[in-house]
Amino acid sequence: MGRMNVNDAAAQARESEEFEASLLQDPEVRFGFDNYEMLKQIGAFLREMRKEGALSQEGLEAASGIGQAEISRLETGEMERGPSLLTLVRLAHAAGKRLVLGLEDLEGQTSEPRRVISL
Repeated sequence: MGRMNVNDAAAQARESEEFEASLLQDPEVRFGFDNYEMLKQIGAFLREMRKEGALSQEGLEAASGIGQAEISRLETGEMERGPSLLTLVRLAHAAGKRLVLGLEDLEGQTSEPRRVISL
């Protein structure tokens, strides 16, 4: 096998992007992709929250009563379903934070949530 030249690599990348775009036209595939991305975002948020509180996963386990393995799965987004609201509240409180839940328009026309509750 020879080395791939720049033009071949660019063509292959375009084909890959086109294939991904065609897959995302299927509502079930789109839902799965969006769910995966959402879990990754939640995981990154939880990891950042834990680190801001200067806690290890083991420290967060001790403070929240949620197992270290589950915390790890949550932080990596490697869960079939996302965390429950109560789990998020427990983790936030253990990290010395309060969970704030808000609603805004799907169109993203407003930069601030319209309704907010603090848990």
